[in-house]
Amino acid sequence: MIDLRKSQKWVAFAITGVMTIPPIGLGMGPDLYILQEQEDCGSLGNCFKSVSLSYKSFGVSDPTPLTLGRVKIILIPMKDVSAYGIKVSLMVADLALSVFNKKVPFAKTRLIEWHRRDGVAVGSVYENGTWKALDPGKRIYGPGLIRAPEQDFWDLFLNKALTQTLSPLGNALHKCMEWHKESGRTANVTHQFAFSWIGMESMLPATEKSQAGAGKRFPILIGVPSKYYGSKFRKENNLKLQDFLTGFGNPYAGEWKDAIANMYNFRCEVLHEGGTDFTSDIDASKIDWYAKLAEFLCDRLISLGGLALSSGVDNVDDFWETFIPNYLLSVHNHWLTSGVFFGDHLINFQWKDGLLPNFF
Repeated sequence: MIDLRKSQKWVAFAITGVMTIPPIGLGMGPDLYILQEQEDCGSLGNCFKSVSLSYKSFGVSDPTPLTLGRVKIILIPMKDVSAYGIKVSLMVADLALSVFNKKVPFAKTRLIEWHRRDGVAVGSVYENGTWKALDPGKRIYGPGLIRAPEQDFWDLFLNKALTQTLSPLGNALHKCMEWHKESGRTANVTHQFAFSWIGMESMLPATEKSQAGAGKRFPILIGVPSKYYGSKFRKENNLKLQDFLTGFGNPYAGEWKDAIANMYNFRCEVLHEGGTDFTSDIDASKIDWYAKLAEFLCDRLISLGGLALSSGVDNVDDFWETFIPNYLLSVHNHWLTSGVFFGDHLINFQWKDGLLPNFF
């Protein structure tokens, strides 16, 4: 067994993906270890007990299908066991398990209940001679309904999707909703960003799925018309929309345009170079912020798609050319009356200070 006196601080994360395993060192030190619970665990006995408690705190009341009766861990010596240190160590553990899976044929080891944004997973932390089980912290479980919602347009949308009778705009919205849903399922911040962004691009006109298309279309979602829209309104002599912008212009227009341009660059880094929040030169906290911005914009785009379909709009070009400016830049815009249209709660967030809450 490992001598815990080698380091004053350790982290142990539960893993699955192997049936049985002897003690294994990984790296050149070795730098970390993969271990399995034994009948006599020596000084690590309290570690395995603590990890078992962590399973329960994450809602895994019976971990047997994952452990096959013996808890398995990846054990890492640490210098920093702060929340940030644990978050980074989870990324290190994930990389180590990827390496192990290449070394051992058919191994599919992985962390359990890894919440990448929050920096937690099933596991335990050792400091000052004591093991402390990790827990997921506070979680949001959604609303508590006391009555069923009334039948509305979304029920019609579902029916059309099931009967494969959606319009071109309906099909684009269906794709967007699928990716947005996947974004909510994953705990990987980079995946959350990428899935939301893919959802957004699926709603663009067929010839505009590019950096130019993103810059042309996405800013208007928060009341920041691009040069294209400004020129369009002038050519059409649309005084109504021009007057609206004069009275209700987004005070954070520059910040939003810069953010959208930078997010597109990160989108390219992810899709073409395989960048992640762990490997990118961009600060991980800023990538977390990008993920929330993309989630916010994608959610708004889905809502607009539903409103457009319920108003009789059936193609993507009309959606962007007519419906979006006429709805968003008017008194009918419900986000304007509720005070969240400009997204200032997100664009002004000091991303260096910490993690964002889940809000729209």
